[in-house]
Amino acid sequence: TIYAARNDLKKSLLVVAASGLLTIFIGALPSIFSALFAGMIGVVMGVLYRQKKSAFHVFIGGSLASLAFLLGSLVI
Repeated sequence: TIYAARNDLKKSLLVVAASGLLTIFIGALPSIFSALFAGMIGVVMGVLYRQKKSAFHVFIGGSLASLAFLLGSLVI
């Protein structure tokens, strides 16, 4: 969240992708979902915080990102 709030979206997504790759190499393959889950929520909340949105909007954005990721993982 702090990295996404201080840097642009492209760099934040690169960090999420790098952490996903490290998760695959260091941990087990199913743990990639946990890394991507936390990373995407952090990016959404960080971007909203950088745009000076209210705390309520940041919370709702993180909740919706969480819900979207969980629903997406059920489809896959």
